Amino acid sequence: MTIKQILLDYYSNAKTRTIYFAIIIGLMILASSCTKTSSKLQLDPVKVEKELRAFETIHREAIDSKDIDGILKCYATDLITISPDEPILYGKDWIRTLVTDLYKTYDFHEDFKLIDIRIIEEHVVASYSFSQKMTLLTGGLPTVQTGKGMAIRMECLQL
Repeated sequence: MTIKQILLDYYSNAKTRTIYFAIIIGLMILASSCTKTSSKLQLDPVKVEKELRAFETIHREAIDSKDIDGILKCYATDLITISPDEPILYGKDWIRTLVTDLYKTYDFHEDFKLIDIRIIEEHVVASYSFSQKMTLLTGGLPTVQTGKGMAIRMECLQL
């Protein structure tokens, strides 16, 4: 089965799981501000909040402009993606092919909002809500999906 067929099956069934739910659940947030003092990482909650809000905008703009390289910049190379009833995926290389095929078939828009940002030692954990709208380029009614998930950044990186 080709990736295109997998995508078509995936979206035509309009299941509650979506590709971006799978990607974002493993989202490794890169928009964290950090400074090191000795061996402990100190995160400034105000800076983390500000940078994560900027990250939401950067991600949304990359999705809407179909900027695949911009989308990939939002994910760490050590990304771990966990989806219900799917194998665990490591890294982000698979995202490029999937998103490229998605844009060949659909007019796709996504928005997500981090709704509960927490700093736990040197880690940033956030829950989020998302909405997606996909319309076949050949026409038809859009598929709209919403959901919630969780993102964890195990180490701090700056954009």
